[in-house]
Amino acid sequence: MWKFHRICGKQISLENNCTTAKRLNPTETSSHGICFTNTPLVNGKVYEIQVDELVKEWIFSLSLGVTTNIPSDLTEIYWGVDLKESWILHGNSLYKNGKIIGSYSLNLNKVQVGDKLGIMKASDSTLHFYLNGIDHGKAFSNLPEEFATRAGAGAQVAIIKAHNFSGRPADWNVQTVCEFIKSIPNCAPYVEKFRSEQVNGAALLALDKKDLKEFFEMPLGLAVNVCLHLKKYEEKNK
Repeated sequence: MWKFHRICGKQISLENNCTTAKRLNPTETSSHGICFTNTPLVNGKVYEIQVDELVKEWIFSLSLGVTTNIPSDLTEIYWGVDLKESWILHGNSLYKNGKIIGSYSLNLNKVQVGDKLGIMKASDSTLHFYLNGIDHGKAFSNLPEEFATRAGAGAQVAIIKAHNFSGRPADWNVQTVCEFIKSIPNCAPYVEKFRSEQVNGAALLALDKKDLKEFFEMPLGLAVNVCLHLKKYEEKNK
């Protein structure tokens, strides 16, 4: 499991064995809040963080991207978007080497507490960003080979342990279904219901959003999100 690099902005406190990054004095300054991964990115792997807190006073609260800079080589870690050799999503603006080059379909200014943000460098040297497990498409292309991920912490973010729902959903047992439901934002309170009803993968596939809404008493938005996540894993394991 990857962690945050111990070298970070001076307004960042690393906790929980470097898996949680918390901003110090968040209402006093928006600078010096950069974090890095402790290892370079692996092609095809989605690196995820969960937003635990946000600074309500800020319009721009989060940024996420990659850089070829080695943290130990940086003399000062001040503003992320100013880093040379970096590709960053800030709000919905795409920055390359400190300059805006376009906009993106995902707007980090609209991220809420509990949301999961992800980043992935594909094998074709493109960079993709994720929100709650959904790929928002190519943001940058023609990237160099090795990167460290960087993130600007809005108030507090935590690394998400990777879930590996291997095999076809139809073959999942009850425990795997429960882990799958728990991994979806805001669905943890419903896990015990799935467990008590002994819902395995085959049973889960037989449910639709109406069933989830009426029997499991999920809000419609959550029910739709469960169906979207399940469809993603079905397509991945055809």
